[in-house]
Amino acid sequence: MKSIIIILIIKIIIFILYVVYYNKTKEESLKYKQKSSNFAVGLTALVSINVLLILNIKDSETTIKVGLILGIFLSFVLSKCQLRASQGLCEQNNYLGSSYLTGNFKFSNIDWKYTMKISISLMIWSAVVFIIYPPQIAKDVIIKENDIYVLVVLNNIISIGFIAPISEEILYRFFGVNLFIRWFGKKRLGIIIAITIPTVIWTYMHSGMLLNDWVKYIQVFPMGIINSYVLFKKDLEHCILIHILFNLSLVISSFLLA
Repeated sequence: MKSIIIILIIKIIIFILYVVYYNKTKEESLKYKQKSSNFAVGLTALVSINVLLILNIKDSETTIKVGLILGIFLSFVLSKCQLRASQGLCEQNNYLGSSYLTGNFKFSNIDWKYTMKISISLMIWSAVVFIIYPPQIAKDVIIKENDIYVLVVLNNIISIGFIAPISEEILYRFFGVNLFIRWFGKKRLGIIIAITIPTVIWTYMHSGMLLNDWVKYIQVFPMGIINSYVLFKKDLEHCILIHILFNLSLVISSFLLA
């Protein structure tokens, strides 16, 4: 219960910061309005599919259904604002940020060797952690017998494999890292703070997925540090791709081992 309250407080603070810095970067980010909307449409489409799957998997109360449907609309608005505010901060900090938003993205420019090397290293780390410290899966995460198995698999692939990596990289790396650089500067100490604090917050937001939360923290913390570095070295898109590959490997392995 304590972790839920802390997570709620963190989300409220993040929302306030988004509103504040959306307004502060409005002038710089205006040029990214159309592409931010396009990106948000794609993410919202995934969220919509996810909601439909959830509604077909479980019999939900009317209030929950309404909440899920409202969440689709909020997803579009928030992701559009997040992208604009984050790229605006990148511009103020003189970083590339998102290749797509700046018009520099091409699939041929993806450094697959670099991406796969990091993704596989993180997968190996995850496997070692779980072998040494077996995860105790929370009851809410376990598939119930009356759930429709195929729909659950599809839902997890979409929500864990795609939605979570995209939204988390936008929030904690794209926005979080750049926000702390804005506050603490681009010198060595400022960079360390900008990488560490969003990573610690992101790590803590994984509370409740396992009964032994500390195992989950050990598993995901390195990715937060590494992807923050990738944001500086490459761009947002490489961070998202690494996160997607990592999460998909977890989803697929969890179903194969179930």
